[in-house]
Amino acid sequence: MSWNIQGAGSKEVHGAFKELKNRFQPDVVAILEPRITGGKADYFVKRSRFDRSFRIEADGFFGGIWLLCKEDVRVTILKCHEQFIHTRIMKGSVELLVTFVYANPNPTLRRPLWDMLSKLGDSICEPWLIGGDMNCTLHESERKGGSRKHGGRCKLFVDWVLQCGLHDLNMSGPKYTWLNGRGLHKKLDRFLANDEWINRFQHGFVENLPRWQYDHHPILARCKGNQTPPTADAVRHFCTRAKEWNHTTFGNIYNRKRRALARLAGVIKSRENYSNLKLQRLEVELLAELDEIVQQEELLLIQKSNRDWTLHGDKNTKWYHSYVKSCRRRNRVISLKADDRRMVYDQEEMRSMAENFLKNLYVGPPTPQSIYTLRNCFPAIPRPTSEELTLKRPMT
Repeated sequence: MSWNIQGAGSKEVHGAFKELKNRFQPDVVAILEPRITGGKADYFVKRSRFDRSFRIEADGFFGGIWLLCKEDVRVTILKCHEQFIHTRIMKGSVELLVTFVYANPNPTLRRPLWDMLSKLGDSICEPWLIGGDMNCTLHESERKGGSRKHGGRCKLFVDWVLQCGLHDLNMSGPKYTWLNGRGLHKKLDRFLANDEWINRFQHGFVENLPRWQYDHHPILARCKGNQTPPTADAVRHFCTRAKEWNHTTFGNIYNRKRRALARLAGVIKSRENYSNLKLQRLEVELLAELDEIVQQEELLLIQKSNRDWTLHGDKNTKWYHSYVKSCRRRNRVISLKADDRRMVYDQEEMRSMAENFLKNLYVGPPTPQSIYTLRNCFPAIPRPTSEELTLKRPMT
């Protein structure tokens, strides 16, 4: 994950960072432009609850790149510069090169960055991922609002992307990653990857995460190989959105029922003393609302019973075993009727009867007449006479 935090000293930043870490569980985080050093930086890293860290300190209010990673992730620093950190990251069987970038906002000071990254890319023939705040855009469509005099498209940046054969990874979520207070939107933060990374992680993707009262959105890259998209993340996201919808829109159905009953009782009591059209309409609306709530409550109970079956029905429980045993008991063959019409209860003899029946049915020679042909079981249908077949009236 990469986030241009633009100052990591406030309590609000600590809270927002904690929420991002707990919600999205990134393995490696790059903090850009922290604007703090020394003891304040140590305090932030300690509160982040990451096991390892590496820092390029900020020069006053400019620059600075921090790397935070979990204990099970091995990060090797290969090259450092005030505008990027080039690393090798390993977790389990996954290994790749990752470069975290904070490009200087000044185009003149940013020019050497593309030259160094070009030389770096010439010697790379393994999966390579580059991400961070590029402080420029690739296309004019990555900008909305503001003056068109300076479009923000950097030719050197475009040439570097083409020279290294990099791909701009599409992001899910908002199109733009940066905005100011005057209606200007740009896509300044991004992840790029080479052909080897695309082939190795065919289902990898990038998320543009929610913005917490700051100019930049955090961006998160997921390195997924030839497998299905992250089901656990999708389920977690759905549960979060469903809880928000239930709290803000649907509400607690039992509280709604109590409120509707209380309001209905109040309206009925008021109509005993004051009878007017407004109270009558309100009573009709409350009765309709109460009917709807009762139906929703019944549906909720049905869904809860299905949930209980899904969660507990197929586990090692006494109820489940008794249910399976009853089904097994119903499906069990206890006896068979032999050809001489006697009942056979012996298991070995029943097995032999079943084998012989199937052999005669599928392996034996074909018989001219099936044993299942039914004769003289139904009354014969008389053939109609010629007079009966003649139409009595013309067809219309």
